Amino acid sequence: MDTMECKRSGERGNVLFLILIAVALFAALSYAVTQSTRSGTGDASSETSLVNSSTLTQYPAGIRTGLVRMIVSKGAVADDLAFNTPSDFPLGNNNFGVFHPAGGQATYQLAPAYVMKS
Repeated sequence: MDTMECKRSGERGNVLFLILIAVALFAALSYAVTQSTRSGTGDASSETSLVNSSTLTQYPAGIRTGLVRMIVSKGAVADDLAFNTPSDFPLGNNNFGVFHPAGGQATYQLAPAYVMKS
């Protein structure tokens, strides 16, 4: 046993030192991740602008889908198409209304107020 004690005399504190290094590295990693996920200014105007622009660009695609649906499946021609608001359609079936559920089934929506400002 005397030889075991001689070998361990130089090993005191090595494990504690390694644990402290691991804790310090974990803290540094946590700090780096936290800093990289922060937005910085807290201003969401660029994200709001991105959402608004995507809304404006996707709406015409929905209208086009409704038009294609009416032309392909119902045989509509340009003179047949009606762009009335849903409340303006007569009761019953309106196969050529772009915004009518029986027609093009496109979603009707008014332009947002921020677009209408001059």
